[in-house]
Amino acid sequence: MKSLLVALFPSDCRFCQTSLFTVSRLPVCSSCIESIQPILLPAALFAETCWAGLTPRWRRVLPECASEGPAYERAVNFGAYTGALRRLIHLLKYERVRTAAHLLGQYATQACLQLEGDIDVAELLMIPVPAHKLRMRSRGFNQAELIARAAQRGIEEAIGAS
Repeated sequence: MKSLLVALFPSDCRFCQTSLFTVSRLPVCSSCIESIQPILLPAALFAETCWAGLTPRWRRVLPECASEGPAYERAVNFGAYTGALRRLIHLLKYERVRTAAHLLGQYATQACLQLEGDIDVAELLMIPVPAHKLRMRSRGFNQAELIARAAQRGIEEAIGAS
């Protein structure tokens, strides 16, 4: 049945335009997904670094963080906001492919599980950034909330909570 669907409704990867030979609700090939890699930094660096240094837009520590230090103990980030990860986020935000939220939630789960040992991950509270009402109206959903819900489910599964 899947082969018939692929033959009748061929589609291409939204990132590299190669033909997709499997039926999936996420229109991205496995090669592009596998190209998304986590940031592998020592845990101590997360505690000492301003979060802005983790994104390509800001390569330096912000002046207010350099003088006072960040107002948090530790930050984690799955990957750099570049390449396929950036395109996956844009697929969710701008092309309204909601199935991307599940995979992004899995990445957020992996990042949050790095906190184990520093905090009780079972007590972790995820609060998605509220979307502006105009964005909510145009998109019909808050992408940060979809990702946070998927990540919370992933954390609960990983630690065996219900």
